[in-house]
Amino acid sequence: MTGARPHLHLSRHAQVTGILQAGGAVDDVARILGLDRDHAQKAIERAREWHQRNPGDHRHHAVPPALPPEVVNGGPACAEVDPELFFIGDQRGAHNTYDQARRVCAACHVRAPCAAYAVADQSLAGMWGGLTPQERDAIRRQKRGTP
Repeated sequence: MTGARPHLHLSRHAQVTGILQAGGAVDDVARILGLDRDHAQKAIERAREWHQRNPGDHRHHAVPPALPPEVVNGGPACAEVDPELFFIGDQRGAHNTYDQARRVCAACHVRAPCAAYAVADQSLAGMWGGLTPQERDAIRRQKRGTP
């Protein structure tokens, strides 16, 4: 892959792979990643092509642990709202905070496995399981015993 930010490709690949490893299908990829069905299918095809070109054990590369099946199949609360709510950045501008997303996550019955997945997968952006990227980084540092 060419370009200045290949990690963006790997991040999406990792997310798609995690969903598929958990038994998810194209509709699950679309719902969880906020894609339409056609884009979800293309993302799955690209992930499968990557694995065909790079066979073997990828646990120490871009592929995260599988998204817990209860998050894929459990009807997370985030599937019912605008996915952009969970990301701060260019799409939402400076007016968005994670407050609304945090309220959605707080009421979700799959919050704990979603948060655990997000802590394990450093490639994820946005709010997952009620945790911001900065909060997940702090948890990782605490687990490693570093300040």
